[in-house]
Amino acid sequence: MLKDDAYEIGIGSQHIDIVKQTFNAMVQMKQPSNTPPRDIDFKSTGRTWKQIRDRILEKHQPIKDSFFCSKGIRLQFEDSQLAEQLMLHFTNRDIPVLPVHDSFIVIRGFSAELFDVMRDEFEKEYFKELD
Repeated sequence: MLKDDAYEIGIGSQHIDIVKQTFNAMVQMKQPSNTPPRDIDFKSTGRTWKQIRDRILEKHQPIKDSFFCSKGIRLQFEDSQLAEQLMLHFTNRDIPVLPVHDSFIVIRGFSAELFDVMRDEFEKEYFKELD
């Protein structure tokens, strides 16, 4: 399990957005490439695509096989399915829930339930074979 920021690869926090874009591109790509993604500007980091790519792979050694194999779209879909289950849980109870990027907003008194439902839905989906 990763204990610190997934995007901190030792090039400075001011470059986190570029690292995130690179990470996401690597998850979306079908195969490794020495050609950088067109829409990421690496110049401001003082490093090349290959240097940043290699730092990301080093940081995420345990999941390196998840890069460059087109898993991104499938993972986004699975994430949306978990989010839908969470929103349906609260909707069915007439409790407002607002998705905001990678987060959810609920009335303060329901934050513990929000975390419980998030965990439960994740475990139902990804630990079902352990039952």
